[in-house]
Amino acid sequence: MKEHLPKDAKILYLEGTPGLLHTQERKKGFEKALGRSDVTTLASLSANYDRAEGMKVTEDWIQSFSKFDAIVAANDQMALGALEALQGADRLKGVMISGVDGTADALNAIKTGTMSQTIFQDAAGQAKADFDVVAGIKKGEVAPAESLVPFASITEDNAATEPPLSSRRFMESPLKCLRSGKVRESHPMLKPSSGLPAPSSCKQMGPRSAGRLTCVERHAEKSIN
Repeated sequence: MKEHLPKDAKILYLEGTPGLLHTQERKKGFEKALGRSDVTTLASLSANYDRAEGMKVTEDWIQSFSKFDAIVAANDQMALGALEALQGADRLKGVMISGVDGTADALNAIKTGTMSQTIFQDAAGQAKADFDVVAGIKKGEVAPAESLVPFASITEDNAATEPPLSSRRFMESPLKCLRSGKVRESHPMLKPSSGLPAPSSCKQMGPRSAGRLTCVERHAEKSIN
């Protein structure tokens, strides 16, 4: 997005839930990647990763600032809330909106030209990288200090070709399997041949929240012990 911002641009940043590590890291990443001394961040406020709160914060900003060039949000839900607020106030023209996650609603907004960008987290790639590390440890290999899976910038240029929906289904399948206690032969993360123990103990766990592992991560963790 930064290449498309006008000179002396003014932007706003929607933060995630205060105190969460990924909230802090996403903001640091945004500030580091921006790298333009002429760009001014007018305000940075939390909307708790929530669409309605993102809309409310943006409505307040619309009243406070007569002009701004972009809103960058730490997830797509807040970005979509900002979009609704701007549309409702007839202030969307000339304002770029960026989010994170590659959700279906964000992709649709990008395709229709109302949202500029979303950053896609490759869930399938992350799951495979985690699994490969666990498999290596089981073989006696030393785990790498880190295993990085690249993020992908999705804009109108590639929104029709990026695979975030199929990747999301990749992750939904093992989570559903783990919650039900059933191993699906069709999923590489959960095949009996994978060497992972039965996932029945993960039944009641939901998606990741503050300081908690997902079923897949907990399941992989158990295979090390």
